[in-house]
Amino acid sequence: MKSYFLFVLTVYLFLTNDVSGQPKFGFHVGIGQSKIGTKSTEPMQEQEFSNGFGHTGFLIGASCMFPLKESLLLRTQFGYINRGGDVAMDNTSTDYTGFSFNYLDMSVMLERLIKNDFYLKGGISVNYLLRSIQFWDKNLGHRTDDLYDKIDPGIKLGVAYQYRYILFDLNFFTSVLPIRRVMGRFGSTVQSTKMRNKSFEISIGYLIDHKK
Repeated sequence: MKSYFLFVLTVYLFLTNDVSGQPKFGFHVGIGQSKIGTKSTEPMQEQEFSNGFGHTGFLIGASCMFPLKESLLLRTQFGYINRGGDVAMDNTSTDYTGFSFNYLDMSVMLERLIKNDFYLKGGISVNYLLRSIQFWDKNLGHRTDDLYDKIDPGIKLGVAYQYRYILFDLNFFTSVLPIRRVMGRFGSTVQSTKMRNKSFEISIGYLIDHKK
Protein backbone atom coordinates (compact mmCIF):
# COMPACT_ATOMS: atom_id res chain seq x y z
CA MET A 1 0.00 0.00 0.00
CA LYS A 2 2.82 2.44 0.83
CA SER A 3 4.40 1.83 -2.57
CA TYR A 4 1.06 2.63 -4.24
CA PHE A 5 0.84 6.01 -2.49
CA LEU A 6 4.47 6.76 -3.34
CA PHE A 7 3.76 5.97 -6.99
CA VAL A 8 0.70 8.27 -6.98
CA LEU A 9 2.71 11.11 -5.44
CA THR A 10 5.60 10.66 -7.85
CA VAL A 11 3.34 10.71 -10.92
CA TYR A 12 1.49 13.77 -9.63
CA LEU A 13 4.64 15.78 -8.93
CA PHE A 14 6.22 14.79 -12.25
CA LEU A 15 3.20 15.82 -14.27
CA THR A 16 2.37 19.06 -12.46
CA ASN A 17 5.99 20.13 -12.92
CA ASP A 18 5.30 20.28 -16.66
CA VAL A 19 2.21 22.51 -16.48
CA SER A 20 2.08 24.79 -19.53
CA GLY A 21 -1.02 26.87 -18.89
CA GLN A 22 -3.41 28.38 -16.36
CA PRO A 23 -5.04 25.76 -14.09
CA LYS A 24 -8.84 25.67 -14.13
CA PHE A 25 -10.98 24.86 -11.12
CA GLY A 26 -14.46 23.44 -11.09
CA PHE A 27 -17.02 21.26 -9.36
CA HIS A 28 -19.22 18.33 -10.39
CA VAL A 29 -22.22 16.27 -9.30
CA GLY A 30 -23.53 12.97 -10.59
CA ILE A 31 -24.69 9.42 -9.98
CA GLY A 32 -23.06 6.02 -10.13
CA GLN A 33 -24.22 2.45 -10.75
CA SER A 34 -22.07 -0.05 -8.90
CA LYS A 35 -21.68 -3.65 -7.83
CA ILE A 36 -19.41 -5.82 -5.72
CA GLY A 37 -17.10 -7.86 -7.92
CA THR A 38 -16.05 -11.16 -6.39
CA LYS A 39 -13.47 -13.82 -7.06
CA SER A 40 -13.83 -16.99 -5.02
CA THR A 41 -12.61 -20.55 -4.72
CA GLU A 42 -16.10 -21.42 -3.47
CA PRO A 43 -18.64 -20.98 -6.33
CA MET A 44 -21.64 -20.82 -3.99
CA GLN A 45 -20.08 -17.97 -2.03
CA GLU A 46 -19.30 -16.03 -5.20
CA GLN A 47 -22.85 -16.40 -6.49
CA GLU A 48 -24.27 -14.60 -3.45
CA PHE A 49 -23.69 -11.25 -5.16
CA SER A 50 -25.63 -9.84 -8.09
CA ASN A 51 -23.77 -9.56 -11.41
CA GLY A 52 -25.68 -6.42 -12.33
CA PHE A 53 -24.70 -2.84 -11.51
CA GLY A 54 -27.79 -2.46 -9.35
CA HIS A 55 -26.64 -0.10 -6.60
CA THR A 56 -27.33 3.59 -7.30
CA GLY A 57 -25.15 6.12 -5.52
CA PHE A 58 -24.51 9.86 -5.46
CA LEU A 59 -21.24 11.71 -6.08
CA ILE A 60 -20.09 15.29 -5.63
CA GLY A 61 -16.69 16.94 -5.70
CA ALA A 62 -14.24 19.57 -6.88
CA SER A 63 -11.55 19.35 -9.55
CA CYS A 64 -8.53 21.16 -10.89
CA MET A 65 -7.35 20.86 -14.51
CA PHE A 66 -3.70 21.50 -15.46
CA PRO A 67 -2.85 21.93 -19.17
CA LEU A 68 0.36 20.00 -19.86
CA LYS A 69 1.05 19.94 -23.57
CA GLU A 70 -1.05 20.33 -26.69
CA SER A 71 -4.11 18.08 -26.46
CA LEU A 72 -3.05 16.75 -23.05
CA LEU A 73 -4.12 17.78 -19.55
CA LEU A 74 -4.03 16.52 -15.97
CA ARG A 75 -7.14 16.53 -13.81
CA THR A 76 -7.16 16.06 -10.05
CA GLN A 77 -10.42 15.45 -8.19
CA PHE A 78 -11.50 15.35 -4.56
CA GLY A 79 -14.99 14.53 -3.41
CA TYR A 80 -17.57 12.16 -1.96
CA ILE A 81 -18.99 9.06 -3.62
CA ASN A 82 -21.32 6.26 -2.61
CA ARG A 83 -20.72 2.76 -3.98
CA GLY A 84 -22.16 -0.63 -3.09
CA GLY A 85 -23.73 -3.83 -4.31
CA ASP A 86 -26.75 -6.09 -4.10
CA VAL A 87 -27.24 -9.71 -3.14
CA ALA A 88 -28.46 -11.98 -5.95
CA MET A 89 -32.26 -12.08 -6.06
CA ASP A 90 -32.36 -15.88 -6.18
CA ASN A 91 -29.94 -16.30 -3.27
CA THR A 92 -31.65 -17.82 -0.21
CA SER A 93 -28.56 -18.63 1.85
CA THR A 94 -28.29 -15.13 3.34
CA ASP A 95 -30.77 -12.77 5.01
CA TYR A 96 -29.19 -9.49 3.92
CA THR A 97 -30.01 -7.61 0.72
CA GLY A 98 -27.14 -5.26 -0.05
CA PHE A 99 -24.15 -3.15 0.92
CA SER A 100 -23.42 0.58 0.85
CA PHE A 101 -19.99 2.27 1.10
CA ASN A 102 -19.37 6.00 1.53
CA TYR A 103 -15.93 7.15 0.39
CA LEU A 104 -13.76 10.23 0.07
CA ASP A 105 -12.50 9.94 -3.51
CA MET A 106 -9.12 11.37 -4.54
CA SER A 107 -8.25 10.90 -8.22
CA VAL A 108 -5.48 11.87 -10.62
CA MET A 109 -6.22 11.39 -14.33
CA LEU A 110 -4.54 12.13 -17.65
CA GLU A 111 -6.89 13.32 -20.39
CA ARG A 112 -6.11 13.48 -24.09
CA LEU A 113 -8.14 15.51 -26.57
CA ILE A 114 -9.29 13.22 -29.37
CA LYS A 115 -11.59 15.34 -31.53
CA ASN A 116 -14.15 18.13 -31.20
CA ASP A 117 -13.87 18.56 -27.42
CA PHE A 118 -14.02 14.81 -26.71
CA TYR A 119 -11.39 13.40 -24.33
CA LEU A 120 -10.17 9.93 -23.48
CA LYS A 121 -8.84 9.61 -19.95
CA GLY A 122 -7.35 7.22 -17.46
CA GLY A 123 -5.75 7.38 -14.06
CA ILE A 124 -5.62 6.28 -10.47
CA SER A 125 -8.00 6.79 -7.58
CA VAL A 126 -7.53 6.46 -3.83
CA ASN A 127 -10.73 6.10 -1.76
CA TYR A 128 -10.99 6.48 2.02
CA LEU A 129 -13.90 4.65 3.66
CA LEU A 130 -16.13 6.91 5.77
CA ARG A 131 -18.96 4.48 6.46
CA SER A 132 -20.20 1.07 5.37
CA ILE A 133 -23.68 -0.35 5.93
CA GLN A 134 -25.04 -3.87 5.43
CA PHE A 135 -28.77 -3.81 4.74
CA TRP A 136 -31.35 -6.34 5.87
CA ASP A 137 -34.03 -4.59 3.82
CA LYS A 138 -34.36 -1.27 1.99
CA ASN A 139 -34.42 0.92 5.11
CA LEU A 140 -32.87 -1.26 7.80
CA GLY A 141 -29.15 -1.91 8.20
CA HIS A 142 -26.18 -1.73 10.54
CA ARG A 143 -22.65 -0.33 10.41
CA THR A 144 -19.91 -2.70 9.26
CA ASP A 145 -16.90 -0.35 9.06
CA ASP A 146 -14.56 -2.78 10.81
CA LEU A 147 -15.09 -5.48 8.17
CA TYR A 148 -13.63 -3.52 5.24
CA ASP A 149 -10.27 -1.94 4.41
CA LYS A 150 -10.16 1.79 5.06
CA ILE A 151 -8.26 2.47 1.82
CA ASP A 152 -9.58 1.32 -1.57
CA PRO A 153 -7.05 2.10 -4.35
CA GLY A 154 -8.32 1.72 -7.88
CA ILE A 155 -8.14 2.54 -11.57
CA LYS A 156 -10.43 4.90 -13.47
CA LEU A 157 -11.01 4.92 -17.23
CA GLY A 158 -13.45 7.08 -19.11
CA VAL A 159 -14.46 9.69 -21.65
CA ALA A 160 -15.31 13.36 -21.27
CA TYR A 161 -16.93 16.08 -23.34
CA GLN A 162 -16.49 19.81 -22.76
CA TYR A 163 -18.97 22.39 -24.00
CA ARG A 164 -17.66 25.84 -23.12
CA TYR A 165 -17.49 25.70 -19.30
CA ILE A 166 -19.69 22.62 -18.92
CA LEU A 167 -18.10 19.17 -18.49
CA PHE A 168 -19.77 15.80 -19.02
CA ASP A 169 -17.93 12.75 -17.68
CA LEU A 170 -18.42 9.00 -17.89
CA ASN A 171 -16.01 6.87 -15.83
CA PHE A 172 -15.52 3.23 -14.97
CA PHE A 173 -13.85 2.44 -11.63
CA THR A 174 -12.48 -0.86 -10.35
CA SER A 175 -10.61 -1.65 -7.15
CA VAL A 176 -7.09 -3.00 -7.65
CA LEU A 177 -7.04 -4.60 -4.18
CA PRO A 178 -9.84 -6.42 -2.34
CA ILE A 179 -11.88 -4.28 0.04
CA ARG A 180 -12.60 -7.43 2.06
CA ARG A 181 -11.36 -11.01 2.17
CA VAL A 182 -14.03 -13.45 3.34
CA MET A 183 -13.04 -16.70 5.01
CA GLY A 184 -14.35 -19.99 3.67
CA ARG A 185 -17.37 -21.71 5.11
CA PHE A 186 -17.57 -24.30 7.89
CA GLY A 187 -14.73 -22.83 9.97
CA SER A 188 -12.18 -22.67 7.16
CA THR A 189 -9.25 -20.25 7.66
CA VAL A 190 -8.70 -19.89 3.89
CA GLN A 191 -9.51 -16.47 2.40
CA SER A 192 -11.76 -17.89 -0.27
CA THR A 193 -13.66 -14.80 -1.48
CA LYS A 194 -12.19 -11.41 -2.40
CA MET A 195 -14.56 -8.45 -2.79
CA ARG A 196 -13.89 -5.40 -4.98
CA ASN A 197 -15.82 -2.27 -5.91
CA LYS A 198 -16.80 -1.79 -9.56
CA SER A 199 -18.85 1.16 -10.80
CA PHE A 200 -19.93 3.26 -13.76
CA GLU A 201 -20.14 6.96 -12.87
CA ILE A 202 -21.68 9.83 -14.84
CA SER A 203 -21.42 13.46 -13.83
CA ILE A 204 -21.86 17.03 -15.00
CA GLY A 205 -19.50 19.79 -13.94
CA TYR A 206 -18.77 23.47 -14.30
CA LEU A 207 -15.39 25.16 -14.82
CA ILE A 208 -14.85 28.51 -13.11
CA ASP A 209 -13.59 31.23 -15.47
CA HIS A 210 -11.04 33.35 -13.57
CA LYS A 211 -10.77 35.83 -16.45
CA LYS A 212 -14.26 37.21 -15.95
